[in-house]
Order: sequence, then C-alpha cells, then structure tokens
Amino acid sequence: MTAWLARTGLWLLIAAALLLGLFLALAGASVALGAWNRGGEPNAPQVAIWLLIVRGVAVQALLPHLLLTGASWALLARVAPAVESRWLRIAGGLALLATLWFPLVGRVFFAMWTPGTWVDYVNTLWLMAGGVTAALLVARRLAGRHLAPGALAAIRPRVS
Repeated sequence: MTAWLARTGLWLLIAAALLLGLFLALAGASVALGAWNRGGEPNAPQVAIWLLIVRGVAVQALLPHLLLTGASWALLARVAPAVESRWLRIAGGLALLATLWFPLVGRVFFAMWTPGTWVDYVNTLWLMAGGVTAALLVARRLAGRHLAPGALAAIRPRVS
C-alpha cells in the first residue's frame, strides 16, 4: 500500500507541475502577444488581473480536475489491474475519466466560469480534459519504469 501511495503521489505531483507550468506559459504568452499586438507592454493592472485569472483557473478548475481524474484512475487500477496493462488503455481510460469528471468540476469547483453556449461548454471540456489527460500521461512517461503500465495496479506483497 505504501509503494502504491508513493507512486500515485509522485505521479500526481509531476502531472500538476506539468499542467500548471504549461498553463502559466500559455497564459503568459497570450498576454505578451496581446501587448505586442497593441505596440506596448502590459501595465501593472493588466498583469494583476491576469494573475488573478490564472490563479482562479488553476485553483478552481485545473488542480481539482487533475486530482479527481488521477486519484480515480489510481483507485480503478488498484481494483481492476487490467486497465493498467498497456499505454493505449491508460490513455483512453484517463481521457474518459477526465471527460466524465468535467461536469462536476465545472459546476462545483469552477465558480468563475459560466459557459455562454453549448459551444463554450464543449470547448472548455476538451481543453480541460485534454490538458489533464496529457499532463497525466506525460508525467507517467517522464517517471519511466516507476510509472510504467501496471505500476498502479495492485502490488502483491512479497512472500519470503
């Protein structure tokens, strides 16, 4: 159990760092590009608003979505080890779980978001589910053998 918790914690920590780092880079690039298109640089109020929005999205949406998806996958892998057998199953399963968790995250955690139309909803769903899935998959690949397929499946104790 301790090894499984350590692997799951490592996985979620790496994935959160990847997801937040990429999100921050993309948000910063969009602000910089917008300022460059206007022929200047962002002023202090623009940067302050940008930081509030980035923090809100990270805390209200990205982290809860990542944690719910990753934790539920780790539990599923523990009780149904076959889902952990190949990269393709892991990728498909994570994408499905991220998609299934989105309505709860959007409604309960993501208070600053109100979709205007169904297109807004679908676009946000694909952005968030895709980002969460990608971060979780890349984190596992970066961790190498520690998080290879089967690493989160039930670990049987050694018999001496």
